[in-house]
Amino acid sequence: MPLLDSAKVDQTRMNVPAVRKAKSMSTPKGDTISVFDLRFCVPNQDRLNEEGSHTLEHLFEGAMHVHLDTDKVSVINVSPMGSRTGFYMSVIGIPTEFDVADAWLASMQDILNIHSLSDVPELNQYQCGAQDMHSLEQTQQIARNIIAAGINVDHNHELCLSEEQLKGLHT
Repeated sequence: MPLLDSAKVDQTRMNVPAVRKAKSMSTPKGDTISVFDLRFCVPNQDRLNEEGSHTLEHLFEGAMHVHLDTDKVSVINVSPMGSRTGFYMSVIGIPTEFDVADAWLASMQDILNIHSLSDVPELNQYQCGAQDMHSLEQTQQIARNIIAAGINVDHNHELCLSEEQLKGLHT
């Protein structure tokens, strides 16, 4: 199995909360797809709770569209990490990490302005596979924590594991 790009980053050195441009790639038609790591929690120390992160999943992508989409950037997807330490976001275009951080902070503010679970999109048995696993209160606490902490920018070259380190991890 090939080593994924995310496995080449030393997660013990992340400046959480942080945005990191994980990678870029080109489509066959020449568009650039940028993938960002939006890290909410310190890996192996903290996790987003289930209900809060699930409600956040319903709100976050829409808010990021509002705050990041332009004529040169379009959010494709914002998906939770299996580790529950953050989200991955794929976009067409090349926004800066600072653009992403600003959109992330604005999105967290939007979440604080939601008044009720009934205002959360797709929260029904037809559009949600776990409609009973939600908490607006926990989601808003996540948003407050991010706003209070601010968002750092991490860079792959600063977090990259050396070839020696990688070999030692796979023996």
